[in-house]
Amino acid sequence: DAFTDAGMAIGRGLGEDGTPTPKPMRIPPHLLPFHVGRFAKSGAGKSVALINDALSLYDQTTGPVFLIDSKGGNLPENYMRAHAKRFGTDDLEGNVLHFSVPDILPGFAFFDITPALEDGVRRVDAIQDKADHYEELIKLVMGPERYEDAIASPTLIKYLIKAMYDEEYGLENGHFRQDTNYFTHDQFEQAVTQFHAAGPPDSTPEDAPRASDPQVAEKLERHLRSNPATFSNVVSGISNRMDYITADPFLKQIFNTTEPRFDMRDVLDEDIVVIFDLGDLRSDAAKVMAGVILTNLYDAVTERESTELAAMPDDYVANLLIDEASSIVVSDILNDLLEQGREFKLSVELASQFPEQMELEGDREVYLNVLNNIGSPIVGKIAVDDEIARALAHEDMDPIEFRNRVRAL
Repeated sequence: DAFTDAGMAIGRGLGEDGTPTPKPMRIPPHLLPFHVGRFAKSGAGKSVALINDALSLYDQTTGPVFLIDSKGGNLPENYMRAHAKRFGTDDLEGNVLHFSVPDILPGFAFFDITPALEDGVRRVDAIQDKADHYEELIKLVMGPERYEDAIASPTLIKYLIKAMYDEEYGLENGHFRQDTNYFTHDQFEQAVTQFHAAGPPDSTPEDAPRASDPQVAEKLERHLRSNPATFSNVVSGISNRMDYITADPFLKQIFNTTEPRFDMRDVLDEDIVVIFDLGDLRSDAAKVMAGVILTNLYDAVTERESTELAAMPDDYVANLLIDEASSIVVSDILNDLLEQGREFKLSVELASQFPEQMELEGDREVYLNVLNNIGSPIVGKIAVDDEIARALAHEDMDPIEFRNRVRAL
């Protein structure tokens, strides 16, 4: 009864004689934040299952449902048709947001720390989070090893971002600055150009971006005192990393937005479905866009007051569903959401052809972290390696029995 009363419906269970249960089996709201994984081969119906999951969550739980589709196809349109059929067209128009990227871009203001400051986050922490998020997004497309290959460039990117927010000198770093709480990607590039022009062989530190923080100022000046060849390599490394944003017109538009039009902080208490349709973006751009969505969600859930969360009803849960999740899972941000989600009543559902995809896209640590943080694995026919068998086995089914069970599906 505990698994047929309320929650996300996952299908009818089969008894010993093969007879379906009269009611669908459900993952109750209090178990959803232990996360869900759907693993099955291509064509097994994962996208249809995600649609059913989202409909069920909207109907059975309190809180938002965020659905990310990065593979293209008809999932967003099919969800909306199903939603209108089940809940009515008025409900669809009032409670479903569909961002068909790049035609309709969500109005994130990536470099704006104002919402974090308004939520009581210390300025130094909000700035550090923004620098870390930007680094994480570039890692998504470059890969961690390539990104960190040039040791000085990634570190300098973070210090330059901190200089952009400097309360004393920030408005001088980048052209036409209006506020030290936000800036555009173009202005960040201008600050990098300022830094490059002020470097060796004829260094003019007074023309470089400045900072009142002694540590930031010292790090910037140290590079300005380096030899010309080293300095040129460092700045080239910065430009190469920033080009992943600059080269795509849609990403550039997102990162140049300074007036937020959409923020997940504003919908965390709403019964709403938000669909991010990334299928028309290039692979690299889709990864970055998904990363922007995840960082915005991470900031939204982690900045909530514990008293506010405690006041929510028992069936409250914020849900994040990701189709073809393997390329996105490699990010540290999603790892953080998986590890900390229970604390914030956040449920993550990942759909992938086979768990090893995550290892191929990222690294073994990420792959094992995903397996170990998914409390409700829903497994179809997949290739089973020893790690999956160990992670998904339980007291009633040891790894060998689990392997045999899945192979027999």
